[in-house]
Amino acid sequence: MVVMGSPSASTHAADRVLVRLGPIQQSVALSDLEEFAHTGNIPSSLQLYRPALTPEVQTTLNSHLPFDPAVSDDLIADLRQSSTGEKVFEALELMIPSSNPDKIETTLKRASQNPDGLSILGFIAAYPDETLTLDISAAVTLMSQLNLPHWQRGLLNSVLERELTVEPSLENLAFDPTAPGHDRVYQRTIVLQDDSRNTLVGGALHHRAIPVDLYWSEWPQGPLVVISHGFAADRRFLNYLAEHLASHGLTVAAIEHPTSNVAWLSGMSLGVEGGGNLSDILPITEFVDRPRDVKFLLDQLDRAVRNSAVADETTDSQQRHPFDTDQVTIIGHSLGGYTALALAGAPLDLPTLREFCRNHSVMELAPADWLQCRAVDLPGDAIDLHDPRITQVIALNPVMARIFSPDSLNKIKIPTLVTAASEDSVTPAVTQQLLPFANLQTEHKYLLTAIGATHLSMGDPSNLNPALTEGAMLRERRFDQTEQMRSLLKALSLAFIKQQTPEADLYQPFLSPTYVQSHSDDQVQLRLSKTLPPKLEQWLRMAALPMERVVSATLPKKKAKPEERSLYSTTVHWLSGSIVLMLFLAPTGLSLDSVRAMNQQWKQRQRKSRRATRRAKSHV
Repeated sequence: MVVMGSPSASTHAADRVLVRLGPIQQSVALSDLEEFAHTGNIPSSLQLYRPALTPEVQTTLNSHLPFDPAVSDDLIADLRQSSTGEKVFEALELMIPSSNPDKIETTLKRASQNPDGLSILGFIAAYPDETLTLDISAAVTLMSQLNLPHWQRGLLNSVLERELTVEPSLENLAFDPTAPGHDRVYQRTIVLQDDSRNTLVGGALHHRAIPVDLYWSEWPQGPLVVISHGFAADRRFLNYLAEHLASHGLTVAAIEHPTSNVAWLSGMSLGVEGGGNLSDILPITEFVDRPRDVKFLLDQLDRAVRNSAVADETTDSQQRHPFDTDQVTIIGHSLGGYTALALAGAPLDLPTLREFCRNHSVMELAPADWLQCRAVDLPGDAIDLHDPRITQVIALNPVMARIFSPDSLNKIKIPTLVTAASEDSVTPAVTQQLLPFANLQTEHKYLLTAIGATHLSMGDPSNLNPALTEGAMLRERRFDQTEQMRSLLKALSLAFIKQQTPEADLYQPFLSPTYVQSHSDDQVQLRLSKTLPPKLEQWLRMAALPMERVVSATLPKKKAKPEERSLYSTTVHWLSGSIVLMLFLAPTGLSLDSVRAMNQQWKQRQRKSRRATRRAKSHV
């Protein structure tokens, strides 16, 4: 058999697959698999597997993972050396008993030379033995390790490092912006009460109480900084960053959103409120309430400034007030990143979001997509939450792919810094940050890419549960492995914010690719860019859509009822509070025993649901 793109037509390649299932094994011709993939017809040799050979499997066999043949050999070599690639190779060795790492690497390199990209059939055809033995039991067991997101992240790391690396250079820097400033930091917690948004729940009046931690120095200067936390976190998530900025003279207000913070979600998941459904866990109004929380905070601080100005006139006080509410930099993490971008001028594009959510099943979606699809039932087609007082944005691992269209992001005209972590499973970098960043048209924009970092890598370790680094579902990097990244974030944020002050030129050198790259270590490679290199952008666009098609093809589709507006119109039982909690929850206050208890509650609900289903069927 001649393999397309192989180095030599005489190179041996597999033309049969020996399928092994326990003590049973059967030899299948590759040509029969190709016939099924291309026509849908099931040859006689495959009749035993007819129940498994669905149209979805046919689509999967025809799907390709894009590779640039010119660099595929280097990418695969890099993949083998990465932690993700190591797991992939180990899984493949177990699934293909006759293989070894060198043989797998050779196969991948040969198969990736196909101009259409890497495919399952191409991999089999490129295998250097005449027969490839496939252990079905091992394949089923290990499929969770050998899934498409793992492939995507492993390849992404290599591509990002290759395309974004710059030549190191020696720079004479005047000072170290990662070091604490000389100002003494003061801190105070206030609770704001927005009576215009009181709600009646269960016969009781719930107040929109908004806790805020204020950080300031004796001689405040520069823009006011507002920090918005992510889903299921709290106002202390970036505590170290708030203290650092305040020590350099900036005033910081870290806000807590009361119906998407850790206390809210913990109550939901423990059964204090609601039934553990996504509609309870994240209220639909939160997409509007979060930006309104920030607006309300700025209104209250502005009122305090005005009242102070009147008092100063009567007392001749010369002390500067710490709240410059006309020039605000907002820093948001995850769902807080969404909050920041909405306030920066990107309107919510609900028709585009509804189309996306209608055409994807729940199991296809990343956690960030689950959250955004909650917004489909908001009224209208576009919601503009822009606040002109916001003059800069720092969006850390933001949720920004579905709820904002390219046209929405085009409306952001202020300086914007976006960060992306290549191994983020909550807000995947390719779809949630890298491609949307390319759609930003603002003159001053920066992309910080953290190769090897995860979703919570930028969070304050004192505010994070160490159990998150040992999770089976979405494991985070150990906090000691991301310390250098947090150190850079302190410097980069400070330099970015200072661009709106008279000290802009002094801090500009810290916004350079070489400075950022110098903070890399063995765990996380850090890169800064103002635009995506054309070759990288092309690769990302090629990778994103085929990945979604492959995942979509392998999952069962539920036919929506005409009256349903979205996949969230009905209860999604498996997406319970405990599952969401394990994906997002960050605080140290929640013990691992509590998580186990919540997981047990979820299992009990599942059993009750199954019993109810059986009873319903018995009555039919």
